[in-house]
Amino acid sequence: MTRISATTRSVQALPMLALLSTPASAILPPSREQAVMDAIERSIVLPQKAWPFAAYGRNYAWSEATHVVATYILPSLPSDPREGCDLLTDDFKTRPCTPEENAEMDRQETQFLTAETPAGRRRWFAKPIDLPSMSDGGCMQISVAYDIASRSVTRAVCNGHA
Repeated sequence: MTRISATTRSVQALPMLALLSTPASAILPPSREQAVMDAIERSIVLPQKAWPFAAYGRNYAWSEATHVVATYILPSLPSDPREGCDLLTDDFKTRPCTPEENAEMDRQETQFLTAETPAGRRRWFAKPIDLPSMSDGGCMQISVAYDIASRSVTRAVCNGHA
């Protein structure tokens, strides 16, 4: 089932649910990680088509002892409950959602939004595989790599498009 709504972001939110890590995989960063995040954020130059820095939720992890990887992701906007809901059926027609389907989609959306790093905030994750990510999206996600030895951002690129 696919939820169809008037806004593009709310359509993207539900399929991305499976791609985002849960908040349980984020860990409280010790002072070393805080210092590394500060260094990255002082030196990073976002891609030309990126949104303003403060618009992104920023997620970091060690990829090895001397390298850090990060994903900066624009948080999703909640769906407008006044939009209503239609489902795409197997024969590519639509039908209105039932009250039960609406309730389940609302529950999933709440879970999804809770798992995201809010705009302007940052989190440290135990492993790179735990970092939230999305498919496609262009500059809605920026992938970052940082080298500790050279104290430099070695990569800051927007995600691709399908």
